[in-house]
Amino acid sequence: MKRFVLVILVIGFSLLANAQIIWNGGATGNWNDAANWLPTTVPTSADDVIFNTSVIVEMDILSSPTPYTINSLLITNNSSVELQKTQAAGGVRILQLASTSTITPGLKIDNASTLIIDAINTSGTLDYTLALTGNAGVTGEIYGNLYIKGTGVGNGGAEIDLSDGVSNFAALVVKSSGVIKYFDDTDNTSPSTGSFLTMENGSIYEIEKNGGSFPPGVWDLNSLARVTNLSGTSPPSFNGSSYGDLEWTCPNQNNFSLSKNISFNDVNLLNTNAAAFPTPKVFRIVNSGSTPLTLTINGNLNVTSNSILEITGSLTSPLGGGHLIVNGNINNQGAIITSGIAGTINKFELNGTTNQDILSTGAITAGAGGLNFIMNNSAGATLNTPLILPDELTLTDGKITTDLTNILTMVDGSSYSGGSTSSFVQGPMKKIGATDFTFPVGEGGIYAPITISGGTGGAATDAFIATYFRTDPRGVIGNVLEPPINHISYAEYWELTQDNGSASKIVTLDIHSTSFSKTVPDTYVSRFDGTKWIKIASTSSSTGPCANPIYDCGTTASSNALTEFGSFTLATDLDFISNPLPIKLINFSATKISAGLAVINWQLAECCSKDALFELEKSTDSRNFTLASSINGSETNKFYFYNDSRLGKGISYYRLKMTDTDGSVKYSKVIAIVNDEKGFVITSIAPNPVQHAASLTISAAKQSSVKFKVYDVAGNLVKQWQSTIAAGNNVLNMEVSALANGTYHVLASSLDTRTVFRFIKQ
Repeated sequence: MKRFVLVILVIGFSLLANAQIIWNGGATGNWNDAANWLPTTVPTSADDVIFNTSVIVEMDILSSPTPYTINSLLITNNSSVELQKTQAAGGVRILQLASTSTITPGLKIDNASTLIIDAINTSGTLDYTLALTGNAGVTGEIYGNLYIKGTGVGNGGAEIDLSDGVSNFAALVVKSSGVIKYFDDTDNTSPSTGSFLTMENGSIYEIEKNGGSFPPGVWDLNSLARVTNLSGTSPPSFNGSSYGDLEWTCPNQNNFSLSKNISFNDVNLLNTNAAAFPTPKVFRIVNSGSTPLTLTINGNLNVTSNSILEITGSLTSPLGGGHLIVNGNINNQGAIITSGIAGTINKFELNGTTNQDILSTGAITAGAGGLNFIMNNSAGATLNTPLILPDELTLTDGKITTDLTNILTMVDGSSYSGGSTSSFVQGPMKKIGATDFTFPVGEGGIYAPITISGGTGGAATDAFIATYFRTDPRGVIGNVLEPPINHISYAEYWELTQDNGSASKIVTLDIHSTSFSKTVPDTYVSRFDGTKWIKIASTSSSTGPCANPIYDCGTTASSNALTEFGSFTLATDLDFISNPLPIKLINFSATKISAGLAVINWQLAECCSKDALFELEKSTDSRNFTLASSINGSETNKFYFYNDSRLGKGISYYRLKMTDTDGSVKYSKVIAIVNDEKGFVITSIAPNPVQHAASLTISAAKQSSVKFKVYDVAGNLVKQWQSTIAAGNNVLNMEVSALANGTYHVLASSLDTRTVFRFIKQ
């Protein structure tokens, strides 16, 4: 009896479920022929229609009634299914899907399968629609391809309809492998508002036809809106305000304008018809009123040599400029230009959260409407090619990193605003023109501008290059001083070179907290003349105590215009205590006295403040250091020592942490003592990378003969030598100027010890 009831229930559920109707005809056939289906019946609104073989189907049944409804449509088994409607006199024909189930979606196109909706209109106007509007919330999943086509000589075309009224809307999802593509002579996905479409990462919505539009919806970050209009002159439009990636190819287009605030992820402008004669065509951020419009690119911007991106201001109001925001890398091989009436404020802003690389082999130019290049990314930007800015530079946040090959240039008549410890040019910067200019340069967290002004003989073609270096100029440039200079800065210098022209200029150097000047009036400009640092008569201007009140801030300027340029730094006639200009360590060593005692010594270039602090740190593994002793500085003593009476067996490593009066912290190199009967350890190689020669610091338990073998990354032996090292600390010279640039490993070995270290040759 129970088995009989169960059979009845199964039969009942089967009767309630939608029937599956499977195509059973040949490669071509008519939808309205029952013989083409299994079972032998034409599908109705209660049926789930399945195609598992490739076929071209004529949709005669759409003629009446309209719409023609089925529950669901499935394209599977790598099939290519073309549902075409041939209509001579035009009209409206709708294939409507009704299923709201996620198990049996109203529309499902499996991976590697294709559904083609083809409107064949020989005269009149034919609107052939695939509509997901049979119920509220009709589901759809596209893993394969949905192609919308139109053929014939009539008007109109095929389209997708995702909404019909307030409550009757679809939930169509294009999966990571899915594609929607509109070919020639078709309409557009409707409606133009709402979020009935979801484009997942990896999905593609492509418009090949002339004109068209991209629908609104939820576009994941790496979904793609692709334009491949190879013959038409009308680019598509955007009904939404936020999309994933954009790829644009319109080699015959007319000018295209974005007339709303809109955002993309990556933007690849492959062809905007930049070669059009006589007027090149552009992809334009346009504005017709006084409210600036913004194109936000959350990823990378790529402008090819066939493309022009125009930031366009209003033709009626100087307040209404276009605004381009890029948060990723920039590759400009074409042109980025501006237009609009004079006074228009057009903006090109870097606003990412990670460092932005800029490669610009194309042009960045300002037309009647100006261009303000805004640096507003705390993570900074790096130039990978030279960058020429035609108008304004605003330094809001973040550093622009340059080098002599990839230099930032401001043209004649250009200017900048901003500049601070959080935003400056790190590396060389060029200024063209005869006007006064302050170079907003710095390094690390130090903003140290240098100014050129006044003088004679200026021309619009003059060019100066300025760079700030946060390093001791004595070791890089030289330490011969012209009397009465007592000493120059140990911490910084500037390079100012005249790249073109012969104008004379007054040179002004910035004096900031980390210049360590205690008296600005006694700090002046010094230039290296090729053999010595010379004193230049200077006019100093103090702005009062710095953020660190121990020091004085301000500027110092050459009293007269200079005709020779080069290396500049701060100098003073006062002694180091009166005007330090910071702690300079010239020696740090350790000596083993006995099995349980070592002496650590260090020597300063000058006596320092009693407020300075030296913290000697000790380690047994060269990585984890602990405090061994703290010693305050002395205004009368340059020599310091510490007796380590807890010298343990094995290797003891030491380093010195130095805290200056401004709170800045520096560490010495690491040194070591080998408290054993045998063995040695290499504690440092400096400099590394090395250009010509490096110093190896080696600590040994006893006198030993050490063989050194240098191998390249391929394992080839490229250099070898042998040296005798004494017990204790040794400094050996390693000459590598003959080696090619690259990474090398050195095997150092004695009878009882082997160790490997690495260096880079530049």
